[in-house]
Amino acid sequence: MKKFILFLIGIIVIVYLITFSIQFFADKGLKNQKNSIYADWNAILKGEINADIVINGSSRAKFSYDTRSILKETKLKTQNLGFNAGGYNLQKSKFEIYLKNNNFPKIIIQNIDLANFKESKVLPDEDQFFPFVNNAEINKFISKFDDKFSYVGYIPLLKYNQNFSILRTGLLANVSGKAPAKSLYFGFSPKKQSYKLDLHNFDKLKSDVQEKEKINIRNLSRLNEMIRFYQSKMNQNTLLIFVWAPEYKERLNVIYDPLKAPLIKQLKTVQAKNKNIFFIDFSHDVIAQNSDYFYDSFHLNDTGAKEFSGKLGHAIQVILKTKNKN
Repeated sequence: MKKFILFLIGIIVIVYLITFSIQFFADKGLKNQKNSIYADWNAILKGEINADIVINGSSRAKFSYDTRSILKETKLKTQNLGFNAGGYNLQKSKFEIYLKNNNFPKIIIQNIDLANFKESKVLPDEDQFFPFVNNAEINKFISKFDDKFSYVGYIPLLKYNQNFSILRTGLLANVSGKAPAKSLYFGFSPKKQSYKLDLHNFDKLKSDVQEKEKINIRNLSRLNEMIRFYQSKMNQNTLLIFVWAPEYKERLNVIYDPLKAPLIKQLKTVQAKNKNIFFIDFSHDVIAQNSDYFYDSFHLNDTGAKEFSGKLGHAIQVILKTKNKN
């Protein structure tokens, strides 16, 4: 009986070591996969970014702010921290993790839009965190959304259950230098897509207009919370720039102004009272008139992102030159 128990324990140990080794190499491959979301998180956690300009926001930031164009205009290292489908709470958490491991940026760009102030109740694209489940900072963050992350790190391969394609990608990345299909460029994710009308977003806008009093109270409260958060982190030389990126002309209908106007008014008021806080409104830029620049009414495609980001980079340069003169 004793021999059988020892034999059984030996089998369990061997299986554990094999599965742990497979997981180790899958994690390693994903972390080192060039231009991937995994490599981005790995660089953040290892403190390898230390950008001069950091861009925060949800999908509008991730897909619309071309870091290459901003770098070209400003000559300042730029990192896009946009969180796809991430509400203001996820954006804040990602930025805090970034700050714990990297130098504080000279310039913070915060994308602003009507969808920015919703609170995420679930964790979108959770597979981006798989290689980092055992990282204390990441685990504390993601465990708030799903209890499974408090234990999956201790059971080899469990996190890849029903995610075999990701496991396979990680393993193959160790022997292949191939970039992922959706490559990132300093966090920016270009979308090579043509315009498609997104009726569901317009339906949501119209619904919010019907509840504008409640929505405006929420949005203004969270905007002010966001401003206080940044001010608590900034030093006297930090610049905070709120940016309303271009939206397709159909979203510029005056029926949506009751939602936009209070936010824009508050941002202008804050700018007037703070020498290091700025608001740049690109919502009505000429880009908004051409569907060739968008993949839906709310997001720029790669062509639009390049055009807009070049203009934003120039606007940042103007701000910097003005500040230097003063």
